Parts: sequence; C-alpha cells; structure tokens
Amino acid sequence: LVQDSDVGSTDPLFNTLLGMVQAHVEFETGYAATFAAGVLLKKRFRIEVEYSYKSFDEEKGFSTINSISQSLPSNTEYSINSILANTVFDWRNSSRFTPYVGAGLGVGFIEKFNPAGTAMGINFPEIQISDSVLAYQFFGGINYWITRNFVGFLGYKYFATDDLIHGTSTRDGFKSHSLEFGLRFFFGRP
Repeated sequence: LVQDSDVGSTDPLFNTLLGMVQAHVEFETGYAATFAAGVLLKKRFRIEVEYSYKSFDEEKGFSTINSISQSLPSNTEYSINSILANTVFDWRNSSRFTPYVGAGLGVGFIEKFNPAGTAMGINFPEIQISDSVLAYQFFGGINYWITRNFVGFLGYKYFATDDLIHGTSTRDGFKSHSLEFGLRFFFGRP
C-alpha cells in the first residue's frame, strides 16, 4: 500500500501556485519481492544486506482550488529497486513462534514511466525518468521455526524514500506499508 503523495516545485512562484491548488496523487496497491543474505550474531542479532523490487501504478492526480476538486486519471508506472543494510533483533524462547524487529538504511533506484497519451485535449509525450534517493525501513513480525535451520515468517514493513526532484518539480518521497511473508534458511544451527 503506497501512501498518497503531494506535488510541489523548486520554483518559488510555481510552488506558491501549487500550494493554492493543493495538488497530490494517489497510488494503486502494488507488489514487492525481497531477497536478503546476512550473518547471525550471538543467536539474536542479524546483520543483512537486502535487495528489494517494488512495482506500483499512479491511479490519479487531484487538484483542489477554492474547495472544488478535479481529478485526472493517470497510467504512470513506478518501480523501485532498493539495496539496504538491515539490523534485526530476534527474540528467542522455547516456542516455535518468536518475534523480530528491525531497521534498514540504504538507497532506492526509482524508475518512472508515463506512456504517451492525451488528457484534456493535450497530447503528452512518453516520459521515462530515473532517480536514486536515500531509502529506509522499519519492520517487525513473527518467525515460525519449521526446523532448526528453516524458518517461515509473517511481518509488517514500513518503507520510505527521500523526496524526489525532477527539474523544477518535486514530489514527496514514497512511503509504503507492506504485509510480507517468506522463508529464511540458516546454514549453521542458530
């Protein structure tokens, strides 16, 4: 689930106009896939490097002037490839269910693709933009120990990036809430 995003500008005059207009965009629910590898320290701490791919679409843009809202459909596609360094704490107990919490910091490589189209009688060309920004995340969940080396998990992840700047236009960084499930394998006995 990607949060709505405000639109702005580095041009003070245009930014003032956008402030009066109150422009923002809404996103559709997307999907993500993640792979991480790391080391276990003292049976409770993990340090890992994580690669993640996220894909989602911009659903529509909104502008509000004097309490009158106007929406424009959008077919803009986004993808984020991110590489983060995570630190994770695993609570260990006698149960097969053990909670975990973690945080990560790294870089997100954002791709924006807007196919050519027409809106309000205006022809727009195809646009493809790439950017790299600071990315961070916080996460937590429950592990289920299937065997001594094989773990299933279910968790929540909050992922965010720094603000994006393209020419004179600015956009709030992306913020997403994910429900994730997966499998983890330990090569040695933890």
